[in-house]
Amino acid sequence: MSLTNRHLQWRSWLESVRTQLRSQSTRSSAHQQRQFELLVPALQTFQRLRGHFAVPLRFIIPSSQNPEAEQWPEELQGMKLGTTISRFLKASALAKKPGRKRSLDEIREKLHKLGLPVIGDWKRFLWEEVTVPAMRTYSSMHGNLFVPVSFTVPVADDAWPCSTWGYKLGYWTSELRRCKDKLPQYQLEDLKVLGFNWNAREGRWNRYFLPALQKYHEIYGNRQVPQRFVVPSDDPAWPAELGGYRLGQKVNNLRCGDPMSNPEEMQDIDLLFKNWMLLETLHEVTENGDEKDDTHTDNDETYQ
Repeated sequence: MSLTNRHLQWRSWLESVRTQLRSQSTRSSAHQQRQFELLVPALQTFQRLRGHFAVPLRFIIPSSQNPEAEQWPEELQGMKLGTTISRFLKASALAKKPGRKRSLDEIREKLHKLGLPVIGDWKRFLWEEVTVPAMRTYSSMHGNLFVPVSFTVPVADDAWPCSTWGYKLGYWTSELRRCKDKLPQYQLEDLKVLGFNWNAREGRWNRYFLPALQKYHEIYGNRQVPQRFVVPSDDPAWPAELGGYRLGQKVNNLRCGDPMSNPEEMQDIDLLFKNWMLLETLHEVTENGDEKDDTHTDNDETYQ
């Protein structure tokens, strides 16, 4: 085969590939446009069912196999609503062709008429509508943001904004601490306003352990806390925020645990050594230098 024929075959094959790619791109654009148009009925239904527009990024409209699917129009079932709205906002911001921009602006206007505010970044919208309100509510209830990792905002609880129901606040709070260096500036600023403590362990130590141990010493004259001692919730001698704190268990863990087998316990030991006046908690002695007997007396039971 001559070089010319090979060249012609190559050009023919290349043109065929280009035609296929253009065809696929056209179909893909048409499909995307149709998905964007479905955002109007989809968000309208979501708001009717949930009472808000804060669609999680990973939210998928239930399909026919799900009992909840009957609440949704059939044409919407299986739609990845969270990612679709996020892509729409990005496409709307980047659109340059007049026809494309006009069609996206029309959809945006319809969404605005539904009540959806003007939004540029869906992740930021979710942060402002879900994460921040959830943190603010938790803080008002508990006086801190030391959220247990397993904590999820209760559903259908009017004490919480409906946009936060079912939100895994504990998990995402721990993720914020783990990814501090990767957070955008607006999140860092909001967290500062909320009084977010980046070192939760040290924060709990300073807020609960130290005040509880010091108060125990004021009341009982020593730091030999019985293992089963829990700060009473109805005793005016104790600060209300310490009520229910398991001080005895914490002290016992520090006194008897093996820090080498538990990284978290090692952190507690480090914190303890930063407070030299509390070292006697681990090894309290009498005035003549003898070790105190840590055996619980009958009187201890009154504090447990």
